[in-house]
Amino acid sequence: MLKASIIRYIILEKEDGDFIVLEKQQTTLEERVTLLEEKLNKIENFLFKIQVLESRGLKHKKVSYLPGDREND
Repeated sequence: MLKASIIRYIILEKEDGDFIVLEKQQTTLEERVTLLEEKLNKIENFLFKIQVLESRGLKHKKVSYLPGDREND
C-alpha cells in the first residue's frame, strides 16, 4: 500500500541566485489530519466558551490593535 506524505522545504536564496535548503519537513497525511483535528477541537471549544458567556449575558470585547498603535506602547 502506498503512503502519501507532505514534504515542505524551507529554502534561502543567496544573492548569487543559488539556493540553500535550511530545513526539510515531512509529515504523513494521517499526521497532518490529526494535527488539523486537534486545532479544530480547540477552535470548537473556544467558540463553545463564548456561547456560554453570551448565554449568561456576558459580552466579550473585540480587541484588535497592532503594537505601536496605542500611545503607551
